[in-house]
Amino acid sequence: MFVCTLRKGGLKKLAAVCVCGAALAAVAIGVGKIWQDGDAVDVAAAQPSMAQQITGAQDLQTFLAGYGLEVDPTSAEVTAVKIPRKWDESFQAFHDVVKQSGFELTKCKNKEVDKWVVPVPAQSTEELTTYAVVLVYQNEPRGAYLLQKPSGEVLPLTPKAAASAALTEEEITANANFASSVAAAETQAAPEEVTETQAIPEDAYPTE
Repeated sequence: MFVCTLRKGGLKKLAAVCVCGAALAAVAIGVGKIWQDGDAVDVAAAQPSMAQQITGAQDLQTFLAGYGLEVDPTSAEVTAVKIPRKWDESFQAFHDVVKQSGFELTKCKNKEVDKWVVPVPAQSTEELTTYAVVLVYQNEPRGAYLLQKPSGEVLPLTPKAAASAALTEEEITANANFASSVAAAETQAAPEEVTETQAIPEDAYPTE
């Protein structure tokens, strides 16, 4: 059996360290939850729902807002088009762009879909007009991309960037005050005379 001798001040210091350790753990859990919740919100904001129903121009406007695009629903047009059964290199290249937007047209081969087209004023100029195109099958978006005219260039849609979660000013101040309290507690725990002896079993220590 090992015998460990503690001073009165040492006991105070030990108690302070235990309390501070528990508080630090609570702070760490709280901060972790803040970041976790923030990440969950970020992911949700950056992933527009592919299961969203699009049955009209207003639904189209809502869907595109998830990509940070502001459009006028009254300027939207819809036509019926058929996805080819066999894809050549050109269509495969087009499909690669669609996949970059997070969609997949493979299950729509040889099927008729609704093609929604609406201008995007914020990304258009006098020489170039940008359109958002959404392919809808059974009221669900199955493909989406940007089309520039008259160049004919096809670009992927990118979900709008979500804001990173950050600590509030109050949380930063609270953490700073907590750190100061810990430092003060350790400073005040000065060594004093020996007042107590605690027995520690030998098997409490790791053996080789």
